Amino acid sequence: MTMLDAQDERDRPAPDPADLEPAGPARPAVRAGVKRARTALAVAIVLLAGLATYSLLRIAGEQHYQSCVSAAEARFGTTGPYLSALGRANAVDRCSRSIF
Repeated sequence: MTMLDAQDERDRPAPDPADLEPAGPARPAVRAGVKRARTALAVAIVLLAGLATYSLLRIAGEQHYQSCVSAAEARFGTTGPYLSALGRANAVDRCSRSIF
């Protein structure tokens, strides 16, 4: 090391302590953003799962109702005397779209 190099070392200002510290405050903000994104993703997944379950239950209920109506028509026929039509109407009234 020469004299000029040593002189340059002494003439340089001391580094600012803020420059030496790691970027601490920015990291929690980034982590909070990631946490919000994960929470939003989890809520979206739960909503989509609920919507899919609801849709499947509605489809199952409609199929149950259609099979009940078909059974009533098979038992009483689609045309016929008044009592057959009344029996078919009563059988269809007992049909439900609920799968339970």
